[in-house]
Amino acid sequence: MVTVYFTTVTVYFTMVTVYFTTVTVYFTTVTVYFTMVTVYFTMVTLYFTTVTVYFTTVTLYFTTVKVYFTMVNALRTLNNILLTVSHLNKLYIFATSQLFLKYHETLLRHSHPGFSYDRMLFYLILSKETK
Repeated sequence: MVTVYFTTVTVYFTMVTVYFTTVTVYFTTVTVYFTMVTVYFTMVTLYFTTVTVYFTTVTLYFTTVKVYFTMVNALRTLNNILLTVSHLNKLYIFATSQLFLKYHETLLRHSHPGFSYDRMLFYLILSKETK
């Protein structure tokens, strides 16, 4: 009877040990599961963060390209404005010099009848060629 009692107690403690081992394995498995789920969601978060950074970078790239071409167009426009101003300045200088020549030619004609700049230039060219 004592042997049966000790055998029963041994079996009981063995079953309790198996029970606690099973419970420990269960909680370890649950902990590993939740750790894996946490790692999964961290990876998904990192993926979406990476995708967001990628699209932000692409958006910044295209914005930079747009700004670049806007600046190029602005520089072309400024260049055209400067060329127009330069041409207008040349036209102004030419028109002013022509008015000045006509004014002096008119003054010289009044003081010297028959005077013309064309004739004067012709005489100047001839005088240089004969020297």
